[in-house]
Amino acid sequence: MEEITNAFSYEVEKRKPDVLIVSGDLTNNGRKRKSYRFGKKVKRIEESGTSVYVIPGNHDISNPWARSFKGDNQYTTDIIDENEFRNIYADFGYDEAISNDDEKTLGYLAVPSEDVWLLMLDTSQYKNNYMIGFPQTDGKLSPDTLEWIKAFSDLAEAKEAKIIPVMHHNIINHSEMIRKGFTLNNNEEALSLFQERHLNLVLSGHIHTQDISSYNNGSDTLYDIVTGSLAVNPHQYGVLTYSAKDQAMDYHTAKVDVEKWAKVNGIKVKHLNHFETNSSETDITSMSAVMEILNVRYFAGTENKKSQDVMKSAGYQLWSEAPDSFQKQYIMSMSSDNDIDDNQLHIKYGK
Repeated sequence: MEEITNAFSYEVEKRKPDVLIVSGDLTNNGRKRKSYRFGKKVKRIEESGTSVYVIPGNHDISNPWARSFKGDNQYTTDIIDENEFRNIYADFGYDEAISNDDEKTLGYLAVPSEDVWLLMLDTSQYKNNYMIGFPQTDGKLSPDTLEWIKAFSDLAEAKEAKIIPVMHHNIINHSEMIRKGFTLNNNEEALSLFQERHLNLVLSGHIHTQDISSYNNGSDTLYDIVTGSLAVNPHQYGVLTYSAKDQAMDYHTAKVDVEKWAKVNGIKVKHLNHFETNSSETDITSMSAVMEILNVRYFAGTENKKSQDVMKSAGYQLWSEAPDSFQKQYIMSMSSDNDIDDNQLHIKYGK
């Protein structure tokens, strides 16, 4: 992930967009050290000329799962609370905000241009994390926050500015199965307000898939864009362009070019120099097939007689060359279990 993030930062510095938006889950488990390290990364991006705006996700604040690792061991480690989050990322939205959400959440309103305003909404719930023992997954917009949104949507309309709400949780369902804990608890109330105020484009995250969903109750269509997580294949980000002349927004995705970043920086590491090859759909399919076949045979107790065909496959070769992980160890253990027939046994006892 460190290399992917560095490659992404390199692309931002080369593209020189006006704004970079990070819609939560800046860290995996809310570890304090990682929060400060991410703050340093986005500081370098700001120094290259791009304004950075962040909000927290459900992983970032008061996370009981925060861990550090050494060898095979894990340890509880320092976390950050909401005040420290605000301090770490003060230069990336909070100090530039024209309004904060009445100090009740870490939401704020930023005005990076006269034409486009960013309504950075803190939908995460982290105040009870230590009581429940895990980072709370679900999110909501409180009644006070909804009133705050009304006030500034009126101001934006008077200034003829477009407001883009940004939140970690989704305002529209993006899956038939994955809804609870991912779509806002009070999304119907939020949808009603957003449509009433002509807030027709929302940027969100949390679900980690790439998906655009729409909602229309007879008035303007509202779109919720979830850009896939940078940590998840195919490691892409969203690019949003506003045309004041056409009064239009255009969105498309782009993939992080890890191979180019490695080449420019003289990094000679196989899995980075051949990053696209390593994570191609063909490779993933062939590796998945190997795991599927071995798993069936392993649980049937027939792997001892039949694994040689799999071990000669391209998918198995990819597993053998992959970085060490639980899955790789599992694959290797199944393919090497060839001592005896697991389905029958004959023991002859002497007199």
